[in-house]
Order: sequence, then C-alpha cells, then structure tokens
Amino acid sequence: IGTIRQISRAFGGRDRESEGARKVRISERLRHKNRALLPWDYEQLVLEQFPGIYKVKCFNSLSSKDISTRPGHVLLVVVPDSETAVSGTCAHSMINVQQLEHIRAFVKNLCPEFVEIEVRNPVYEHVQVRCTVKFADAISDGVNISRLNRQISDYICPWKQTGYRARFGWSIRQQDIESSIRSLGYIEYVTNFSMLHITVDKDGNYHLFDTAKDERDHEAVIVPRYPWSLALPAEKHFIESIQSARSINPEVTGVDELAVGSTFIISGSSGNGEEE
Repeated sequence: IGTIRQISRAFGGRDRESEGARKVRISERLRHKNRALLPWDYEQLVLEQFPGIYKVKCFNSLSSKDISTRPGHVLLVVVPDSETAVSGTCAHSMINVQQLEHIRAFVKNLCPEFVEIEVRNPVYEHVQVRCTVKFADAISDGVNISRLNRQISDYICPWKQTGYRARFGWSIRQQDIESSIRSLGYIEYVTNFSMLHITVDKDGNYHLFDTAKDERDHEAVIVPRYPWSLALPAEKHFIESIQSARSINPEVTGVDELAVGSTFIISGSSGNGEEE
C-alpha cells in the first residue's frame, strides 16, 4: 500500500483512551457489572458502547406511544452529537432507525428478559423570542439584530456551551432570557418581550403558545409538552429596534407577524390557551 487517502469524514470511532477515561470506565463497570438494572446503568452502558451518542435519558416504566405508566417498560431517549453546532447553526439532529435498533438490541442483551425496551429520538420543540430593543452603539440596526438573533439562539441551543444545554425536564423562564439580553454590552433597553412555544402532539397537530397571554409575563415559563422533549431556538427571532427608550406592553402575536414555514400554523383554537 503506497498511500491512504480519506475522502470523507470518519465515523463510528473514538479517541485513544486516556488514563482518566480508563479509570472512569473501570469504575462504571464495577458499578453496573455489565448489567442494565437501574436507569443509570442503561445510560452509561449506551454511552460507553456508542461513542456517537451525546446524551442518553432513561425513563423507567414509561411509554412514548401512549404517554402512560407501563411497569416493565423502559424508554431510552438518545441524543446524537451535533455537527451543526460547530458551523454556528442549531438544527436538530436525529439518529436513523437502523442505529436505534442496534442500540435496542444491545441493551436487550443486558437487561432482564421481561423488560420491554423502546429507543427513540427526542421530540424537538421550538422557541421564538420576540422583543423590541434599543441598541447602545452606532452600528447599523441590521447588523445588531443579526448579532442579537445569533446570541439568543446560542443561549437556547442544546449544543452550545452557554445557556440551557441538552437536558431533559428543562424549563425556559422568560426572565432568564430577557436578563441575558440586557447583559449584552450593545443592548441599552429591552421591552415588548414575549416568547412563542411551538410544539407537535402525538397526532401530528401543531400548537402555538404565546407567553404574552400570561398577565404575569415576566414570570412566564415555557415547559416541554413531553418528558423526552428538548428545546430548540427558532431559525429567526422577531426583533425590532427603537431609537428612544420607551415601555411597550407585549401583545399576543397576530397573524400578520407569523412566518410561513416556522411560526405560521393554520387552524382554530384548541381550547386550552393554545392555538393550532
């Protein structure tokens, strides 16, 4: 063999094991003894066997098919490493069906025979921030709006080192995001603040919730529709600029402010404070 050229990105491998990683692996092996009994066992066994998995969450006695408590059922939600985070975007990442089946078969060999294993991708729920700001510097509003849009997305994005990260059982407080915007050096004033929460139910129906409906808008909190959901920022947030600081009360988003393909959802009221 004269030369070897790699024409595409490698996959399925892992870095050489360090001394620290070796000690961690041995300690974990002594704890679970290569058997899946507790939720922690399932999570660590999958992470060790599949290096391309970024995070695993084990839900004991829970089924995603009917969202009910089912003794003897184990739901594993796996989150892959996201290459898009490196390029600055925050698109959702999914594991293909074949890989999900490989994970299920691997875990099935290590758990009690009566346990029913389900392995799935997380549900991604989108959040759009809507606000009016006064910029402190003299740079054009267009540049500042693009800059702020990116930093809001980084704060919400699960793959970024700042913000909420990829964790289940999350909640996004409106006050947290508003405070993070106010802390930016080029922001002088923030008002008219609200958030849109876009979700899909198990029947494929879309739901839109606007925190502006909450009279205590500063205390508004967005929580996931499902325990196995992760939050993603909308591709584009709704940001307006003003030349002088003045308070503006947020109003429920009108149809003319929605964008086709992202926040524009057609149908009537669902009767629970949301729109479909």
